Amino acid sequence: MANKLEKLLEKSLEKSLENSFLRDIRQLLHEADDYNVLLEVGQEPNIETFKAHSVILRARSTYFRAALSTNWAKTNDGIIKMNKPNITPDVFRVILKFMYTGTIVMSDNMLSYYLDILIAADELALIELIDYLVEYILKKETFWFRRNLVKIHRISSQHEAFHKLKTTCEEIIQKDSSTFLRSKDIGDLEESILIRLLKSDNLDLKEIEIWNQIIKWGKVQCSLNSNDKENIKDWSTKDFDMLRLTLANCLSHVRFFLISGADYHDKIRPFKKILSKELKNELREFYVAGRKPNRSNILLPRLKYADEESILIKLKHFTLISSWIDRKRQGYQPEQVPYVFRLLYRGSRDGLKDADKFYQKCNYQGPTIVIIKPSGINKIIGGYNADVWNKNQKYDTVTNSFIFSLGINNENDTDICSRVKNNVNKVGCAGQEKLPWFGNDLNWIKGVCKQQIYEKQIVDFEKFNSEDVEVYKVLLKVNNNIFFDEYNEDLSDHTTTIFNSEIIEY
Repeated sequence: MANKLEKLLEKSLEKSLENSFLRDIRQLLHEADDYNVLLEVGQEPNIETFKAHSVILRARSTYFRAALSTNWAKTNDGIIKMNKPNITPDVFRVILKFMYTGTIVMSDNMLSYYLDILIAADELALIELIDYLVEYILKKETFWFRRNLVKIHRISSQHEAFHKLKTTCEEIIQKDSSTFLRSKDIGDLEESILIRLLKSDNLDLKEIEIWNQIIKWGKVQCSLNSNDKENIKDWSTKDFDMLRLTLANCLSHVRFFLISGADYHDKIRPFKKILSKELKNELREFYVAGRKPNRSNILLPRLKYADEESILIKLKHFTLISSWIDRKRQGYQPEQVPYVFRLLYRGSRDGLKDADKFYQKCNYQGPTIVIIKPSGINKIIGGYNADVWNKNQKYDTVTNSFIFSLGINNENDTDICSRVKNNVNKVGCAGQEKLPWFGNDLNWIKGVCKQQIYEKQIVDFEKFNSEDVEVYKVLLKVNNNIFFDEYNEDLSDHTTTIFNSEIIEY
């Protein structure tokens, strides 16, 4: 016992001595008068001179170890002077403090400096700082990260030390291409990445939105985004020629014939001078005369998973729900999803709290997903019924069903899938009113979400009002454009459903 106590006291003393040593080293940053390095940092009019100690700089950085060696550094009265015009004083102040104290205090005020600090840390070979900041961004600043994807991808592609940032960006390009294309920094996107996105069939954007982003990108490349160029009626022939040449590799990936007549008139015709003569003639014939284009290389529509576009969730959510249906731990890629979804019921259209209308639309329709937007809450909640809705049956036990919640705005939100526990799952009708429900765990007409028979609590509230509700029938995809309804009871009535090519086609 005495030996253990002695060891604890010894460790405590060592820790105390270590803390005292670190405190004294930190004091050198502001209080020492024996500095021997002057660093002039920044460019006019923002220049600042920092005092430092060569022994600290060399110990902390291989860059300074070389730069301050006797072979390179020149002294004047014992003082070494260095210039770092490519680093701003605000950024260098953070880095110098890290070199003396081993700490960096992250705050909202530093958001705009993250990438500049990383670039400077890479130049100064501060690997420890790079690793810490990259991990911090990926774990703590996901919202900022997604808002600055384009810039982060471009910079991380230029610095091997930032490979984790680049890998994460590449994963987002693969799984959620539309996030990149929607970026406020679209003008900074490399052309190769833009074309890669445009080729994707998984873009969860309307084709006219894709066109708008292409034009926005092109205007930035040609410096046509200034205030005096805002009205294209003031553009010169040279301006249009420049934009046409800039977008030469992009326009062939636009699905022009999927754009509405109104959008064609308002958004595309003003830029007709950048289109080829052949394409202009075909578009005129298509939109004015109603004739289908006769070219053989027309691009098919991009992938869609619903016959009618959801106003509540996006393609990535359909992909995630499909993964939950099939219990895929790794999750589906968008092109791997084996289902499509047919809209049966929409509350804002068919009656938000009308149970009779719900059953009229959804009774005996087979497996369905119910999607609910609670009022005033940035979440989607819902459930998957693996069997059928049946107004005449109180409830059924369906062990493959689940309920869920999805984050829609806050990137820090966690998507939750909550499956039935103990093989007891009440899906069906509630009470004399015969309201559809997933037990009391999710009753959207009464606005109740109270965890009872499912494994997890999907939200942190128990009462809510529904802003809107959508119910989609789950159909199995057989091949490129044919979908099989495997739940018709009469075999002779088993049918394949081919969606109208103007709505969905693969």
